[in-house]
Amino acid sequence: VQCWGIVDVCRQAPYGYDQRAEVLGTKGMIATDNMYPNTARIYKSDFTGNADMPYDFFMSRYKDAYVRETQAFCKALVDNKPVPCSGEDGLMALIMSIAAGKSAEEGRWVSFSEIPEAVIATDRTKYKAANQASGWLNKAKQLVGIGEA
Repeated sequence: VQCWGIVDVCRQAPYGYDQRAEVLGTKGMIATDNMYPNTARIYKSDFTGNADMPYDFFMSRYKDAYVRETQAFCKALVDNKPVPCSGEDGLMALIMSIAAGKSAEEGRWVSFSEIPEAVIATDRTKYKAANQASGWLNKAKQLVGIGEA
């Protein structure tokens, strides 16, 4: 299966915060569009489109998602269960964003395998951020009574 993807993001578009994505593959396609305050559309001889501008800030668009994500994270801590989004999920998002930035900078396709292995902390003792995150997790566990600090 082959796939091609396009992500279009502009925080300074004159018509609002523009964020769209499209992935086309040999077995199908998926696309996302901008979010609007309502679903009203205008159809006239000289214009067809949304009645409102897209939401102008990502927190307006994704507020409900952030709330659900935070609730699920807290529930996992309280119930001593795995969090819905793992560290591997975060690592993949980081690799994808680095690849996207490199692609924009160099004007070419960038394979995820090109991203330096330096983003993967295989030895936690050598990475200050990994040690700090481990400390935060232990503190969170102590606060909800499921582990030791």
